[in-house]
Amino acid sequence: MSASMFKGLPTSKILKQIARLNNITGTPRTAFKFGPLVKKIELIILLKNIFKASSGLKKFWRQNLPVLKYHNDDVEFTLTRVRAMSKEEIAQVPTKIVIHLADGTKSEVDCAMQTHNQILKKLVNSTGAVAIAPDDLHTIPVPENHLP
Repeated sequence: MSASMFKGLPTSKILKQIARLNNITGTPRTAFKFGPLVKKIELIILLKNIFKASSGLKKFWRQNLPVLKYHNDDVEFTLTRVRAMSKEEIAQVPTKIVIHLADGTKSEVDCAMQTHNQILKKLVNSTGAVAIAPDDLHTIPVPENHLP
């Protein structure tokens, strides 16, 4: 994993691992459990982040998706990265999340020009996801006496 993905982490290796694991666990604002009807979440995004409209979805993929995967092991998560060569092709690539339900129906969340927090809110509203209780969020305490 790239260091740029996890900015602001401690320099100690063990403290970095603790911080990464705690980031994946999430917070009450970012940790949600999907209902039993949600079977698959598919993100569609450009291969290269050259289109400003997809920058929020890319940040969602990096920051919010690991938390959702951690709390929803029964849901399949896929990422479809589309390669576009020309400006016309770039404009044609949808920036969206496709929600696949157990009955075979699909719904879409448009993510163009949205921040990662707005995308999370739209996804939660579209799926009826329930926030994880703070008591159920298991974090690793940072040791007070650690070696650098």
